[in-house]
Amino acid sequence: MKVRHLIPYYRELVFCTLRDWRRHPYGMDRLDADLFLSGGLDCTPALQLRRHKLRICSSPLDWMMGYRLADAAELYRTRFETFFQDIREHPHDSRNRRKVEDLRHNVISIHHFPLHMTLEEGQRYVRDRVRRHFEHTHDFLSKASRYVVVAKSNESREDITQFTDVMRSLYKGDIVFMNISESKRRSLTITVLANAVLLYAFTFDDRSILDKRGIKGRNHYGNDYEWGLIFDRCQRSGRFKTRSSKSAERYD
Repeated sequence: MKVRHLIPYYRELVFCTLRDWRRHPYGMDRLDADLFLSGGLDCTPALQLRRHKLRICSSPLDWMMGYRLADAAELYRTRFETFFQDIREHPHDSRNRRKVEDLRHNVISIHHFPLHMTLEEGQRYVRDRVRRHFEHTHDFLSKASRYVVVAKSNESREDITQFTDVMRSLYKGDIVFMNISESKRRSLTITVLANAVLLYAFTFDDRSILDKRGIKGRNHYGNDYEWGLIFDRCQRSGRFKTRSSKSAERYD
């Protein structure tokens, strides 16, 4: 962050803290789970889980974009066997990142295909990483008695139910689906879906403090303050031990 942005950033942060110090705006009790997993549908959930030390492994859909929950459910059901098997490359974006689309599953990657490799070499590299990431994720999900899927989407309750039905058929653990939708109003609604799945539906303005002031930057992924309010009430159970302070990156 540039020095000239520090004053407006901390001024807004202090204002938000003073506004909320008496009462938690979401009225949220502590949420314990063995595993917290990004459900997309963009980079923000994975990044915020990592920033708040809740992410213990890389899952295949971390940092991916463009897909729907139905696509994610199909990938988990088929163990990601056909992930990025049928691909198309798009023109590089304004930051010269390589943009590759999985045509079968409607997934777009802007972080995974190295520029120094040919598209075919990058495809082999990505598919190998995906295989390893799924093995680790599958192992954690298979052993978890309760896990939380964190997504940022505007998909319907029916779409979420269909996704969690597939996950429930694959893994025995209880599921909490935490969904964040963009809104000027802050709210939390907790609903019990089929198969006793808990849906935590949050709404808030997911722009960073600097974005709200029109200050653009490359590392502005969501409203850190609001995500922090939510994730400060979340805690890993300790079922899965980590080996170092950088354990969240060990499978990247």
